[in-house]
Amino acid sequence: MRRIARKNLTRLLSLFVLAVLVLAMCAGRSFSTRAYADTGKELNYDNTNVLDDLGSSTIDGEPFNLNDYPKNPYGKIEVLSFIEYCYAFADNNNGNYALYLYLYNPACLNIVTASTANKIQIATDFFYEGEEGTVGEPQSYSKFTLQFCSMSTGEYEKLFYKFRVVDENNVILNAVRTYEKAFGGERLYAISGVELVEEGAAGADDIMTIDDKVVGKRYTYSGYAEGYGNSDDFPLSCSVDDLETVELEVHSTFYRPDDEVMGEHGMTQDQLNSVYFAVPNSILNTYGGLQKVRAEWWEYKTQPIIITESEELYNALNAFIGVNVGSYNSDVGFALSTDREIVAGSGDLTSYRSDWGYNIPDDILLSCSNEVSALYYLFNTFDDETSQYLSLGEFVLTGERLEAYVNAYNKSYENGTLDVDGKSISADLFTGDIDEHRKEEGYSVGHNDVTIDKDEVYNILSYEDTTPWWQIWGACYESSEFASVKAIEEITSEAMKLSKQEFCDTYLINYDDYEEFTEFYNEATTLDPQNPDDEMKTVFVFRFAQTEYYSRSLEVGYYRTTFPVQNSGWVFNYTTHPTGYAQSTVFLNFDIIELTFLKDGVFTVIPAVSDPIDIYSDTEVPKVENPGLPDWLKIVLAVLALIVLLVILMPILPYIIKAVVWVILLPFRLIAAIVKGIQKAAKKKPNQMDVFPPKASSAGKKKR
Repeated sequence: MRRIARKNLTRLLSLFVLAVLVLAMCAGRSFSTRAYADTGKELNYDNTNVLDDLGSSTIDGEPFNLNDYPKNPYGKIEVLSFIEYCYAFADNNNGNYALYLYLYNPACLNIVTASTANKIQIATDFFYEGEEGTVGEPQSYSKFTLQFCSMSTGEYEKLFYKFRVVDENNVILNAVRTYEKAFGGERLYAISGVELVEEGAAGADDIMTIDDKVVGKRYTYSGYAEGYGNSDDFPLSCSVDDLETVELEVHSTFYRPDDEVMGEHGMTQDQLNSVYFAVPNSILNTYGGLQKVRAEWWEYKTQPIIITESEELYNALNAFIGVNVGSYNSDVGFALSTDREIVAGSGDLTSYRSDWGYNIPDDILLSCSNEVSALYYLFNTFDDETSQYLSLGEFVLTGERLEAYVNAYNKSYENGTLDVDGKSISADLFTGDIDEHRKEEGYSVGHNDVTIDKDEVYNILSYEDTTPWWQIWGACYESSEFASVKAIEEITSEAMKLSKQEFCDTYLINYDDYEEFTEFYNEATTLDPQNPDDEMKTVFVFRFAQTEYYSRSLEVGYYRTTFPVQNSGWVFNYTTHPTGYAQSTVFLNFDIIELTFLKDGVFTVIPAVSDPIDIYSDTEVPKVENPGLPDWLKIVLAVLALIVLLVILMPILPYIIKAVVWVILLPFRLIAAIVKGIQKAAKKKPNQMDVFPPKASSAGKKKR
């Protein structure tokens, strides 16, 4: 009995303390209370139970009641409360300062509480006097990790969650303190969205997706809790208002000019990476035209992506994906190489040079500037619809298939893992570098947070082959460009009247994305009579990165055993096992954070709410065809061909020379003939006295 009484007393004391603590907070959508007086003992508020915290709070002016929050498999996650805890007037008294978020999860979704990808997006800068924006309104937003504190259990399991906002560098604290000094003691927390990682239906091993839950709330605090400021004259209070947000459905696309140039390093194409989305016309009418887009992403360059139409080669290499085979492993059975150039020797002693190779036999004596010991990507060209292997020229590895491959990859972690905002993937899949020009422009491997103005432009290079038909060595390319491509461009109804090819080439949309783009445009610009909340929107294309796409065909080497023995050995060619590889840039966890609008010289920043997406472009490799002989051999063959031609033409060469000389001299002969004709005509011309003889003189005649 004593034990039970002691336990009950402990519960009562705990509930009393919790009740006092709850009164120290502003809980819910519209709530204010007296403040908690700190006794000097640090309270670990992270460990209090979510239902105990909510039990004595008020939501929308009404006492919290569990009956108002039933389970609903179709319900959406809501923010119940955002709590400012122990904010102090003095800088040196903010040791207990913290921010807490309370969520109502009617569908009881299984949130991955340990994930660092659970985020809250909140304003961290505001417009002040003298700046080109509405004074007091948010100017910039940032994301912060949500650290799990507790969730409801038992009968209400997963119905309520409590998180603490992780702000290790006091970014939010400094922002609200500056705001407080500028605007009469008020502290504004403008929350635009919450990103949560949900577990798959089959468990934690499933691919996890991040969903952005619209919040759009402004929590304005003023006053202080007892012991943290002048609470008698300025008691702690909180008011809650709606925050203007724009919810975006973001889709990705890309564009590569049809022309590609074969340089010393293979096929290279400029690639323009874009996303498109729709903005409600009501926002554009109120705040003006779209001027800037701020986005973040994690940027990486893939390792070579091998694609083959050979089932035999695919099966052989697949067993060694992610395996370090060293310089050569006979168990693989195949070797891969780019164009091999003979350096010296002949027969078994021939020495070759190549700029890329995999599993090259030692006895070939190949000099390779980039010899890889492991492959990490391998795809075949098998088509599920036809149940056949397509040729390399027909096959397209979709971005969706490549994305699924990366997410499911678990074969090797020699280079560790990449933490992409809470999502862990093998670092072996990427080179650890990005395009050189990207680094020169200020972008970095991994995380990038960029604001791009609509006046920024791109110049996309394309190449036209101008090689004369008679030239058999080298190649001539003339570069042209899509000049001054806008970073942000509105798509008008007139643009949609263009043909498919004209539209894609004008607005730099991937040809295979045209139908999806058209469907998106029509939906955005047409009102749904069944949906009273639907509104007209304007579609924009946001071009955020210009990268290089690299691809080439591969020689496949295999050991041939034939008789006589002199014909056995390693054989390299392009045709028996058609194969190629490509490398491209991927943008992981791409997310638009905010949009900036401009009207009458005033900027307005509106936070964007969208699901972060992983952007993988489609992959294609060149048709398998021997790219040709070395240049020096082409010249030798050209000289030999000329000699053979001269030998064949030798019997009739004098006549040909005479004919050529006659043709060359013909104009001069014609000129000489004309001159002679003029001279001859001049000699035959009669004297004027002969033509018109003088009349007889009348002098000397006699008059009759």
